[in-house]
Amino acid sequence: MTAGAVVVAGRIEGQIVARQRAELLASATVTGSVQAPKVVIAEGAQLQGSVTMSSPAGAGEKASETTS
Repeated sequence: MTAGAVVVAGRIEGQIVARQRAELLASATVTGSVQAPKVVIAEGAQLQGSVTMSSPAGAGEKASETTS
């Protein structure tokens, strides 16, 4: 499954790729991989697999930092 944002409340087997954010609600059961720049896993959610937090496609490799 690939989308801008993904919210899982049920069962998914396979790969989840989100360009912005992936969220697993407490009722979620995921068997597979989750890839997104922002990942939220609620207490009670089940994940058997891997999580990769990556920058969205096209973003630069470096994050800029501003100090005042």
